Amino acid sequence: MRNFLRALRLALQFKLTLVGVITCSIVVALFWGANVGVMYPLVEVVFQGKAAPQWIQQELDDSAEKIDVLERQIASTVGRLKTTDATERRSLQQQLGYERSQLQSEQLVHGRLESLQPWVDRYMPSEPFPTLVAIIGFLLLGTLIKVVFLVGNIILAERLSQLVAFQLRKQFFRRTLRMDLASFGDDRTATLIARFTNDMDAVTGGVQVVIGKLLREPLKLAVFFGCAGWICWRLLLLSLIVTPPIMYLVSRLASSIKRANRKAMEEMATMYGHLSESFHSIQVVQAYTMEAGERNRFHQTAKKLYAKSMKIVTYAALTKPATELMGLTVISMAILAGGYLVLNQETHLLGIRMSDRPLDFGSIMAFFGFLIAMTDPARRMTDVMGMLQRATAAADRVFETMDREPTIDDPAEPRTL
Repeated sequence: MRNFLRALRLALQFKLTLVGVITCSIVVALFWGANVGVMYPLVEVVFQGKAAPQWIQQELDDSAEKIDVLERQIASTVGRLKTTDATERRSLQQQLGYERSQLQSEQLVHGRLESLQPWVDRYMPSEPFPTLVAIIGFLLLGTLIKVVFLVGNIILAERLSQLVAFQLRKQFFRRTLRMDLASFGDDRTATLIARFTNDMDAVTGGVQVVIGKLLREPLKLAVFFGCAGWICWRLLLLSLIVTPPIMYLVSRLASSIKRANRKAMEEMATMYGHLSESFHSIQVVQAYTMEAGERNRFHQTAKKLYAKSMKIVTYAALTKPATELMGLTVISMAILAGGYLVLNQETHLLGIRMSDRPLDFGSIMAFFGFLIAMTDPARRMTDVMGMLQRATAAADRVFETMDREPTIDDPAEPRTL
């Protein structure tokens, strides 16, 4: 990985393009989150036959009523504390703390609704269907903006990766020309060509993946994670409790993919060597009728390369069901726990507080939407893991050659003969 990071650091030379890639990735991630978040007003407002101003006024009235009830409950609990004995005091103190926590949470929600109400009354329609039209219009506009920045992100990421490859190829060629003749005798032309073409292409593909998908997809994942956590962070943590063992399995598969890629690249270099020897000595091969022997030697090399390639495919294929199993398990945990909380209007699960106030149907549907959306970037990141491991192995081979020093150095002050 250290050598691959050396290749990535070349991207810092092109700061303007790098800033453009990061900016486009952030905008794409934010609008993805906004598009998924549209589910809440659709479920909670429009499909209940309400307009946004009516909905927010009803929420304010309900919140004010809950605050009034909680204040009366707190006053009653405080009064009971003054007259109760020591045996019941502890339980009443716990009840008082819980009621005050609920009151604080409800007051916070009430304050947010009050600050939002003037904007909703001013800019949102007062009828349900125009509200639906406005929400769909926002969804389409957000999708259009997201697509424009996504195109820019893809183009800029490819441009940056090609610029990195351009610089890396020049450095590799410059270092190779400095090597003495004995080094060329050790490596031979075939190995150098394999590292200059096949390995360099693998490094370029890895750089493009990191700058493109592995920058954009984690940002999308972070936005979805943050939005789901904003709705109910305790429920989110409960849903993710099954991820560590599966992530450990995926990391082990990634290590195996890297080792298999390195061996496959070595076989590719060997095949280049056989091709080079056969083509350069074609007159000798044909003169002594050695075609059958050359075909058999090439067959053995190609067969080894095939076996190594199939091992890579097998490891990569195993990561897909692991990722899908993780996503399905997370969503199943969320549906079971969230369904229990919503259907029973509870704030606790197995004695553990999950939320400060009962979740409504719109909130839990938006929560499920963000969880489902999280599986897409997670799957994409897993899909490119094989390419990233291949690039890491290729970078080790490329920089292994670039870091070699010539055995015969030119003198610092040469003398004229």
